[in-house]
Amino acid sequence: MEQKHQTPLKKCSFKCKSIIENRQFTICSVCENAYHIDCANITFARFRIWTNETKKSWICNRCIKSKTNTKNAVHSPSLEKDTVNITRRKKRIGTLECNDMNDVDSKSTNSSPTTGQTLFSMHKETDEYITKDLPTEKLLEKSLSIELPVESVNTSFQSLEDLSHSLELELVNELDIVSKQKIKIDNLQIKLKSCETELDDTILENNELRRQVTKLTKELLILKTFVKPHKRQKNSAGVYFQVRPQVLQIKKIQSKYLFWKIK
Repeated sequence: MEQKHQTPLKKCSFKCKSIIENRQFTICSVCENAYHIDCANITFARFRIWTNETKKSWICNRCIKSKTNTKNAVHSPSLEKDTVNITRRKKRIGTLECNDMNDVDSKSTNSSPTTGQTLFSMHKETDEYITKDLPTEKLLEKSLSIELPVESVNTSFQSLEDLSHSLELELVNELDIVSKQKIKIDNLQIKLKSCETELDDTILENNELRRQVTKLTKELLILKTFVKPHKRQKNSAGVYFQVRPQVLQIKKIQSKYLFWKIK
């Protein structure tokens, strides 16, 4: 059972003077000081069965010694003694009826624990009372309330498993599509490289042809400079005929020779 009137960063008013970090503490209804249940010599089993009214009416040992009116208040064992002999018991599920809790409180308050043996007997009596008189129906209800969340958790786990399986299938399909697209891209890259190679070969061939054309053009110009057109002359019959340049040159030389000879 948790304490409802929790104050942030409260310090225990007993010897430990440490900050109360959990909810296992109680507050004095007179001085409003906070105490750990261990420092107040209150067992966890007894603290769990306290009602809100019981917690609100609890009075610390200091206020009791100062002769405060404690007619309807809940007292705690002596705080002046060490708490070495306090025995902690295991937690148990379930609650007690209001009358039963009052009986337990009355038994605890009527006894005046002054030694470790008295504290041990009080703890043992409270634990036996809880174990003996706890209703079985409440235990069954608690068991059923635990089983229902387990079923809901199993259903949620199954739905998550189905969702994971469907996502896995979708992922496999997507990976297959990506793999096919990658193969297509590789094929296109191979074709592109082949086309680039053919284009390079074509460019080289074209350059070679241009070089040959340029060479042949130069040779043709050189031949044109050496070859002249043939002249046409008439023979004794009045018919034109073509004479090569070499023959004309010889005839010119002969005519000059004859002219000088006659002269």
